[in-house]
Amino acid sequence: MNETILKIMITFFPGIIVTSILQLFNPRNKKFSNVEFTLYSFVYGMITNLLISIVFKTGLDFSLTILPTKKDLFISFGFALFLGTIVSLLRNCGFLHNLAFKFHISYEHGFSNALDFIYNSSFPQAKEIRRSFVNIKLLDGSASYYGELIVQEIHPTYTEIVLKKPDIFFKNNRKSLIYEQDAIYLQLIPGTFFMEFAFVPKNNNKSFFLKYFVIYLFFLLINILKSFIY
Repeated sequence: MNETILKIMITFFPGIIVTSILQLFNPRNKKFSNVEFTLYSFVYGMITNLLISIVFKTGLDFSLTILPTKKDLFISFGFALFLGTIVSLLRNCGFLHNLAFKFHISYEHGFSNALDFIYNSSFPQAKEIRRSFVNIKLLDGSASYYGELIVQEIHPTYTEIVLKKPDIFFKNNRKSLIYEQDAIYLQLIPGTFFMEFAFVPKNNNKSFFLKYFVIYLFFLLINILKSFIY
């Protein structure tokens, strides 16, 4: 009986490693509940063993009669580290959540909050918003800042923001004529400000002329070929 319990523990130990890695690198700093941890460990343990059986072309041993060798343990440990790192990377870069969004499986973005999602996500929507300028307004009405958001880091008690080429306005919408630096650093407390994203109109003149220049070259090439044929 002791050997059976040991075999079961060793069989699903890779799942525990994978789940621990996922929890360690969770950007939300969210701890799994006991039920979640057990379920994820079971699922990832099965996936890890299945991958090992496919790679080494061996069937899974559920007889619980043969204890694994040291080589088996090292292989399981290595596969678990690899799987946990890859899944964690795909989750944290937004790839898995992007797929879930695309197929309407989930509407979570996987980041600590909306601002973190906008600035650090690989989602097409977030990339489009990042190209825009922002207008940061203090809720007490004392000031507002308009500029290009180039750095944003969120901490538990404050948020760091760097704006490029900022325009600064104080009460009564008076613009500051003193500040002439290329960037400004702000350290703001959550709940004391809000941020508006202002999309900058795209200049399509270059693409317009480029498109018609390509068409012109195409027709010119056709006329040259016609002259050779006829």
